[in-house]
Amino acid sequence: MATVLLVDDEPSVREVLRIYAEGNGLTVVGEAVNGRQAVDLTARLAPDVIVLDHEMPEMTGLEALPRLRRRAPRAVIVFYTSAVTHSKQDALALGATAYVTKSESAKTVIRTVLELIESRHPVAT
Repeated sequence: MATVLLVDDEPSVREVLRIYAEGNGLTVVGEAVNGRQAVDLTARLAPDVIVLDHEMPEMTGLEALPRLRRRAPRAVIVFYTSAVTHSKQDALALGATAYVTKSESAKTVIRTVLELIESRHPVAT
């Protein structure tokens, strides 16, 4: 199944996402607490999916997006944020595949990930 990098400065958010991801057959290969770490880990781990928060120390999700897209051009990047200082259009223009607000559950984020993976790699019937 697909490999996932979780990027959020809140350990509890990463933990809940990891539980849902692994419970749905995804493999969490790494976790990052800021955009800078995410860029470094993406270069080393080449994840299929990146779940990316916006408001983080050192480098925000919006700042990291173009760098992540260059390092992982085919990765699914789900921008998952509670920030209201930017728009969905900004995230999508900078390379996000999808945008989900933190008012949605972690279960919804992982469902979105699974749908995006399926749409890119449909199972033959």
